[in-house]
Amino acid sequence: MNFALYTIIRGLEQKALTPRIVNSLSLAFLAALILSAANYAIMFLYRPDSLWSAEEQARNNFFRVSVQTLLENFFLFAAWAALYTAVTAAIREQIARKHAAAMDASARAAQLRALNYQLNPHFLFNALNTISALVIRGEMEPAERAIDALSGFLRITLSLEPTKTVSLQDELKLQHSYLQIEQVRYASRLAVSIDVPVSLLSAQVPPLILQPLVENVIKHAVARSKVPVGLRLKASSHAGRLQIAVENDGPIVAECGAGVGLLNIRERLDLFYGTGAALECSPMPEGGFRALITLPLQA
Repeated sequence: MNFALYTIIRGLEQKALTPRIVNSLSLAFLAALILSAANYAIMFLYRPDSLWSAEEQARNNFFRVSVQTLLENFFLFAAWAALYTAVTAAIREQIARKHAAAMDASARAAQLRALNYQLNPHFLFNALNTISALVIRGEMEPAERAIDALSGFLRITLSLEPTKTVSLQDELKLQHSYLQIEQVRYASRLAVSIDVPVSLLSAQVPPLILQPLVENVIKHAVARSKVPVGLRLKASSHAGRLQIAVENDGPIVAECGAGVGLLNIRERLDLFYGTGAALECSPMPEGGFRALITLPLQA
């Protein structure tokens, strides 16, 4: 009887939980009724004299015994059916959650890759524009240095895994490689300084998270200025939070609005950290512009 009940209830596993419970209890009652009827037939209809003495037959109420047997069997089968339904429902929910988490992770990974691929053409256009300007001016040696720097930068960036973080040290090395290309073009008009404590170099950040900010400094400050512009990369930590600032003292103040690069940063921060990370931009009191990324400090 248990095996038959198990087989039927198992066939209902694809149904919603409420119908499964109703069907399981109904099947438990049916199984109890069948078993009670079989017990009644054996004990009271098929040679009852071999099971009961005349005194016991006189003392026992056959109807009461049959109802009691029915209820006992029902509670037994119902308890078993409820336990099986609850366990299988919990397993199914766990599997569904894992599947949803895997699908979510897959979607997030795909989105991160798309955002990362969005950066490369954007950067490549700027770098090729720099090399093109050098070639047009006949500055072949600087152009060759820029091409070598671009080749090395692309070799590294194209091998990055967009869904995994990199150390802040590696991220700074990438930005240094990129700035070498721009320094070939702007020479003395671009002064770069990096102020990052050694203790924070191992902190984990999304790959190329600083790239759009550094490019914005080149585009909005250095390229539009006739005087030297200082670009500073700074990092600090407070209360388990990592703060990375990209500052410039150029005369042109860029807006921190809806540019492709800035939207890219915000979307990637959201995918990596949810509401636990942010990008803020503002002009500095002494002049220039500052972009600040705040994210969880993870070594």
